[in-house]
Amino acid sequence: MNTKKVKPVKAIIVDPKQAALHKIDVDIDRLGKQIAEKNTALEADTKLHPLDQSQPLQERLKTQISELRGHVDRLHKERFDIELGDLAPKAPGAAPQGHSKKKWDIKNVPEPTYPAGARQRGDKAALDRAFLAFVEYNIDQAKIAMQRRDVDAAGRASIELLMDVAGEHLGMHVWMSERVKELETRVAELESKPSVEYRGVWKADEAYKRGHLCTHDGSMWHAEVGSQGLLPGQGAAWKLCVKKGRDARS
Repeated sequence: MNTKKVKPVKAIIVDPKQAALHKIDVDIDRLGKQIAEKNTALEADTKLHPLDQSQPLQERLKTQISELRGHVDRLHKERFDIELGDLAPKAPGAAPQGHSKKKWDIKNVPEPTYPAGARQRGDKAALDRAFLAFVEYNIDQAKIAMQRRDVDAAGRASIELLMDVAGEHLGMHVWMSERVKELETRVAELESKPSVEYRGVWKADEAYKRGHLCTHDGSMWHAEVGSQGLLPGQGAAWKLCVKKGRDARS
């Protein structure tokens, strides 16, 4: 009698977390298709002549779409909780276990304000302190948001999810840094341009800056460069703007 050896079958190990996420994704996709179909039907009815439209049908479709979207929102929240490790996927026949959630370490950091004038003064220390205050405040706000969603502070998150969050924030930081750099350059260019200011009658002991205007010997002069003691009309420091007119005669 010939006996055949039976090849042992390897057990397939299924990750409960990934299985739960896959099921949720399938349900979300299925509900999304139903929403799209009902939206198409609703749009088709609204395009008909007003006398041919069915208001009861439209109301029924709107109600169904709203209910389906509610189901999708709940599935997204459940998926988010599973990703964070706050909601363990339910295994068949598994007995419910008690779980004490860890509270978030919320410091109630007050909302900071941007230090006005720090950039003009070149106060790097003030800007650094303000930046750290903004970081601490937003970290605190993120924890408050997680607590409101009833997420366990001790829950585990996948490395991929953490990298997604870190990458998003890094991208925003780089983007805003480039925008600020561009704006800083434009502001510096504007501030470097001379401002026109009338300084009255020319005085030998007054220091004039580029852009200053003064009158001398009945004419108005514009300062091309900064100077002191240089008489308008002598040299290139001053440029004639308005020439002296003739004296009025009776």
